[in-house]
Amino acid sequence: MVLGGATATSDLDVTVLRAEGEQVFRESMVFAGWPVELFVHTPTSVRRYVAKDLARRSPSMARLVAAGVPLLDGDAGAELQAECRAILEAGPPALTDDELALERYGLTDLLDDLADAEPGPILTATAVATWRVTAELALALAGAWRGSGKWLARELVALDVRTGGDLAPTLDDALKAAVVGDVAPLTRLADAVLDRVGGRLWDGYRAEAPPTTDERKGPMAVSLREITDANAEAVAALSVSEAQQRFVSSVTESLEEAEEHPQDKPWFRAVYADERPVGFVMLSWDVEPRPPEIHGPWFLWKLLIDERHQGHGYGRDAVRLVADLVRDQGGRELLTSHVVGDGGPAGFYARLGFEPTGETDPDGEVILRLAL
Repeated sequence: MVLGGATATSDLDVTVLRAEGEQVFRESMVFAGWPVELFVHTPTSVRRYVAKDLARRSPSMARLVAAGVPLLDGDAGAELQAECRAILEAGPPALTDDELALERYGLTDLLDDLADAEPGPILTATAVATWRVTAELALALAGAWRGSGKWLARELVALDVRTGGDLAPTLDDALKAAVVGDVAPLTRLADAVLDRVGGRLWDGYRAEAPPTTDERKGPMAVSLREITDANAEAVAALSVSEAQQRFVSSVTESLEEAEEHPQDKPWFRAVYADERPVGFVMLSWDVEPRPPEIHGPWFLWKLLIDERHQGHGYGRDAVRLVADLVRDQGGRELLTSHVVGDGGPAGFYARLGFEPTGETDPDGEVILRLAL
């Protein structure tokens, strides 16, 4: 409706911004006869989903926030909206060499299937997939965003508006012809896009699967590395599941806390498994204890392992590396704290040898101690 394309079946997408720490969820409902989609977020969760969308070049969250019209007075959310608009304006990251090769290979494979398909459900499915992959590759080569469903078509139309081209209607006509048996127009369009990056790719294409723990002689090597311009975006995109968000703040929020509390002497690193960032850790480094606000001198302030990389022992290894560092500095104990609740990290820390000190911090978190 806000974008001016409302139909009889259009729903209202309403983004609700809540305070940090509150529940994030999505809910569909009918209100006053209108179908409504509620997207309930905190500033941190918005930024997390924007980062995830950026990686797949389909900015669903950024679009939702950037195009929204405030329903309440005040400037709450204005900063987030400005961030999302800037991201949309900047455009997606370019395809890497490996990603480009994979897309060329995938489209080549589809064109082979398209050439042999007889009219019917298999041809229809293959034609639709060829249309989609051709559109996605064309958008990527133009530095444009992608989308799914109608948003992919909208991005094609927007590209035509910017360039004065006619890719959207030409692809549409080619798809209509293909599903009734004339695949030549769609094939020509796909080949035209492929020719811009070296043409079809099949013979000689090779993609190596990333090695897993089971495929190695031993587990992946875990290390702690500085956060630099080169890895900051990838580290900021790391996140836990929604169910775990009440127990640990995001990387972005943690770094903001570090900036706001220099008296706590924050020291932070990215957790790497071989050459892949999988988590984040932050300590109070040799700080003067001033309980109940500041515990130390060595306090494990934050520990986050991305939800996709949990269950491999990376958190355990990260804590052991931290303990070794503290021990090397002459520390005799490592302190930490945790939120009490089902699904929390109490069992994780207990298995590592942490024991309750009998204290809690001002937020009610239980203080734990690991003897070194």
